[in-house]
Amino acid sequence: MHTGSASSTHPVVAAAIEALDAHDAEALAALFVADGCVDDANETHEGRSAIRRWFEATPATRIELLHEESYGSEVELIAKAHGDYPQSPLSFRYGFELEGNRIASLKISLI
Repeated sequence: MHTGSASSTHPVVAAAIEALDAHDAEALAALFVADGCVDDANETHEGRSAIRRWFEATPATRIELLHEESYGSEVELIAKAHGDYPQSPLSFRYGFELEGNRIASLKISLI
């Protein structure tokens, strides 16, 4: 368990948080395996190009990491996303599935 830190204990997840905070779609997409996917609000975006397009269309946010749990190749974050959108900040669950030093999938759900 990990709480109260600005970054993850997993290097690839920490890099994803940095890319999210910088709103850097290219850097975020590069962290995924070639056929990686993001499931955000029950919409799936598969492959680096689709992930890049999805992220470019999202509002810029700053992630406040509240809690982290690891289960083998799975990492779950609970975080607040602060941004320029109604009801900011919102709390989200970020479920990462890792494949080596890359992200195989990311599931984002509102909590």
